[in-house]
Amino acid sequence: MIGTQAADRADRIVVLIDRNVRQAVKLREYFCRGAYSGHDVRTRFDQSKAAPGFNTILDSLYFEFVLTMARLYDDPDDQSMAEKTASIPVLFALLSAPETRAELQRRSIERKTPKDLRDQHGHPVPKEFVAELQKDAVRASEAETNEIKALATEYGTLKGSHLICRIRKARNEFLAHTAFDPSRNNRAAYGNAEELLGKTIPLVTRLQLAVRNCHASLASESTIWEEHADIFWRALCCGTNTVPTTE
Repeated sequence: MIGTQAADRADRIVVLIDRNVRQAVKLREYFCRGAYSGHDVRTRFDQSKAAPGFNTILDSLYFEFVLTMARLYDDPDDQSMAEKTASIPVLFALLSAPETRAELQRRSIERKTPKDLRDQHGHPVPKEFVAELQKDAVRASEAETNEIKALATEYGTLKGSHLICRIRKARNEFLAHTAFDPSRNNRAAYGNAEELLGKTIPLVTRLQLAVRNCHASLASESTIWEEHADIFWRALCCGTNTVPTTE
């Protein structure tokens, strides 16, 4: 794959990764409000015949959360599958090629270099001024390329972590199919997906900036869905009292 094609694909993958991270943030907020910050919710459902439904909802939210995180870290061995996969490992494989980084840097310089600059009277600005702006664009783009290399090093320490291993095992053994002999020690526990997402958000935020020159903050995303989750669980608890368990 030539540099222009790889750069195009890297750009598209970052967009899709960002979309999946935002979905993971939403799922995290809905799950955590019910599971961890939901004393009012648990009081509503505990010791009632509605408790199994409540637990099923929490499990479903968490499993969808795990699936989303697993998609983010899919790393297929088959090259034909890798070409159809938009994930963080596939992205870093593309970014590891010098020609990909060179093309991304060239595009960044082009975006940052002003064209046809004119003063307030409509006259072209001095060439010396334009040359300084071009130098600034080159320096900024070189910094982005160095950031990509730094992010690849950081990802290298993360990709072998127990968190990714457990998320993949949970997806493969418990969600994608029914295992004959599931390894319960490898099953993702509550907290694993949240911890991995916490490490993923800053990684993807910096990738957006380094690869696409896009300032994409996810802080507001978390705040938005935290509010939505709170409204949802409160609305769920405002109905009639659940029937106490008599068994």
